[in-house]
Formats: sequence, C-alpha cells, structure tokens
Amino acid sequence: MKKEIILLTEDSVSARVLANSIIMQNLDLKGIIVQQKAPGIPINKEIYKGNLIKIVLREVRPKKFYRKLSHLKEHLQVKKIRKIEKKLREQANDFLLKHLGQKANSTWPSQVEVLRVSSINAEESYNFLIGAKPELLVVYGTSILQNQIIEIPKFGVLNAHHAILPDYKGNFVEFWQVYNRDYDKVGITIHFIDAGVDTGDIIFQKKLNKITTPNPYLLSALNKIQILNNYPTVIKSVLNGTAKRRKQGNSLLPSYRLSDITMEKKWELYTRQDYN
Repeated sequence: MKKEIILLTEDSVSARVLANSIIMQNLDLKGIIVQQKAPGIPINKEIYKGNLIKIVLREVRPKKFYRKLSHLKEHLQVKKIRKIEKKLREQANDFLLKHLGQKANSTWPSQVEVLRVSSINAEESYNFLIGAKPELLVVYGTSILQNQIIEIPKFGVLNAHHAILPDYKGNFVEFWQVYNRDYDKVGITIHFIDAGVDTGDIIFQKKLNKITTPNPYLLSALNKIQILNNYPTVIKSVLNGTAKRRKQGNSLLPSYRLSDITMEKKWELYTRQDYN
C-alpha cells in the first residue's frame, strides 16, 4: 500500500513542476495546500548612512537644506536599487523558464485536490491535514510551520532549503552568500523540519560548484532547478526507509530574516558589484 503525502507550497511555476514530478515518481500525492501569497522581500526605505559628504553637510549646511538633499539622495538610491533588482529578477526568471522548457506550462495535477489558503498555518490547512492523515508532508516555499502541523504526519515533514546547512539558515540566503562572497555554501539541503528554523536532520545535500555569479536571484533559480531534480527521489527514499538522517553541526552564522536585507545592505552590495 502506498504511503500518502501532501505538498505544502507556494503558487509558482516551479511548485507546479514539482507537484507533477512527484506524481511521475509514482508517489501517492493525496493533496496540495497552496499558500497564495508566499513571503516576499519587504521594501524598506532605510538607506545608506554615514558617508563623508553627508557628515560634512550636516555640519555646514542648514538642517532644512540637508534634509531635502538627504531625501533626494535617498530617492535616487532607492530608484537605482529597484532598477537593479528588476533586472536581476528578470535575468533569473528568464533563465529558469528557459531551463524548464515546456514544463514551465505545467498546471496543478488535475487528479489531486488543491486547497488554496492565505497562510499555511490557517485553521483550514490544519483541518485538511487532520482529515487526510498523510504519512509525510513535503514543504516547498512556505512560511514557517506551526508545531500542530509538524506533528500530524507519521514520517515527519521534509523541507528543501537554499543553502548548505548548517550555514545560512533563514530566508533568501543567496543575498548573504553573495554579500559575504561565500559561494562555497551555495546549494541545497533537504532536511526534516523540527521546532527550530532550518535545524532538523539532514537527508540530502548538493553544492553548486564553480558558481561566482553576483546575481543572488540567479543563484536562487539554480537552487530551484536542483530541488526539482532531486526532491522527488529523496521523498521516495524517506518513504521506503532507505534515507539516512544525520544531525546538523554548529554554525557561526545567524539565521537570516527578510527584514535583515535593508536598503543599506542592498546599496552596499550593488555598488560593490558591476550590475550595469
């Protein structure tokens, strides 16, 4: 008898491809819960502070003039950052769609029930899972799960993370890998979810070797491709009992939040790299 699984995911092209890939592996995908609005990178109006020109102007110019000049500079910098990010996102999206080819046109599998929610931890999600009684939950691109959901499946909950754990826990860590020039930690980790953030036992890891692109969005696209290539096989190994679990080691790096990616950090990175 097949062991039933449920996919908890975002509403994206790669998520639909993953759902179909799971079925093609002859796995029993009983349901899909789609978080309609997965968390994005917040727009933060904080801007780079402390350069010499601003310090001098603060001392020798009237405050009113300084404020106007500061606001103008902030406006120009934010505008420049958004222009750069639009270009970087478009490059990454074009690369991903080209790689996926016809798979990019995938729809949600018609034979699988799809529940759409605003939050993956909503009561309707919990009730759906309690009724379905899946042996395994598979997570791809959602918010952090609450314990009451983690505890439902017999075999636990799997997650695909965009980094070589235990380093670079958290969200959109590709930004920090580029910021820190730490390309050796670019890759994916498939791990069990526990009460922490990206701290559960590791099942599978794959580095992206010889990667030096300064585009964090492109790194994210490359990681998505590796997840699509490997996640279904790893899921099958967990269900048939051949997967090997290992504890994570310690890391000196923090767990990164989206709010940590401030305009100041973006400006520092984008002016350091040649994004023109």
